[in-house]
Amino acid sequence: MKKLLIVLLILALLVGGGVAAFKTLPAPRTLGASARFSEAEIAEGAKLAEKQVKHFSGLLRIFRVTYDEEKGNDFLEGDFAEGRRTPENTMIFFVDFATGGRTTALNPWDVYTDYAVILTRESSDAPFEVTGAGY
Repeated sequence: MKKLLIVLLILALLVGGGVAAFKTLPAPRTLGASARFSEAEIAEGAKLAEKQVKHFSGLLRIFRVTYDEEKGNDFLEGDFAEGRRTPENTMIFFVDFATGGRTTALNPWDVYTDYAVILTRESSDAPFEVTGAGY
């Protein structure tokens, strides 16, 4: 009986440690080219988008962070047309991630694809900040 308990405890520790390591792996990034932003700005924006999603309650794993300027422009076409945002000061990233069982605001055990994280800045000299997220 003691041997069984020890084996089960070791397995639980291995699985628990494996899940923790799985959660902390860096998310792959697909960062497309931009006519408006430098590679450094896009890379920094990807870090901000990933950081935003990492704070979600119940996050299990981020699968990918993507920057696709054309897709982002299409996503915010209405905002640009109405003057709520400017293309020169707005970046949008799409994040794919999964949740576990302990989530409060998201669906448990679900996979989210193309979750949009919107970054804006006051001017071309100002830093980007997360100003919106969702679908």
